[in-house]
Amino acid sequence: MVCVIGALGEQTPAFDNTEVPLVTLPDWMSYLPDYVPLSALAIPEYPNETILMRVKEEYEPYQNTRSFYQSVNEVLNQIGEQWFLQSKSLPTLGEARGKVVILQDFSSRGEGPDFGPPYPGPMSISDAYQVTDDSVKWAEVERHLTVAQNGDLEKAYLTYCSGTHWLLYTPETLARKINPRVLDYLVNKTSSGRRSRTVGVVIMDYPGAELVKQIVFDNWV
Repeated sequence: MVCVIGALGEQTPAFDNTEVPLVTLPDWMSYLPDYVPLSALAIPEYPNETILMRVKEEYEPYQNTRSFYQSVNEVLNQIGEQWFLQSKSLPTLGEARGKVVILQDFSSRGEGPDFGPPYPGPMSISDAYQVTDDSVKWAEVERHLTVAQNGDLEKAYLTYCSGTHWLLYTPETLARKINPRVLDYLVNKTSSGRRSRTVGVVIMDYPGAELVKQIVFDNWV
């Protein structure tokens, strides 16, 4: 499970309630027709929320009958364009409420307009996904959370707390190592009075209720 919680713009909470929907995010294009409708269906139930969806072409095409762009475009047309906010830049939360925002991690190659802002584009992103040492992973997460609090007010900050290793860590076992440290970091930040800036968008696996609450609270600066 992946929970994405944070601020699209400074002083703007990404979720209004601590009871947020958790949506399984598959990594392969073959699952996109299943996942995208699920995401779109969540939007009417949570009209004050938004979904940031990274779409990436991970593999070189082989004997394909259509381009990756055409495949994505077909899925979005099947669902309905009204559920998606097409913007060349990352929108504010006010603009994105009730919409799915695609973070486009592939080239349109002139086949048509972009589906959403480019990924990574101008965003500041920490995504050390292949993890061999949870202490090293945490050091990177902590570094980027601190960068988000002190960086450019006009820049979006995305910190991935998730990761895996084929032998050492499953996503769940790594989450058990990293998530408590994120919680302690946020609690200490609050108790020390350092809430003048948010930590940005935090992306994680298997968050507990208290951690979700702290991230939401952190965005109410």
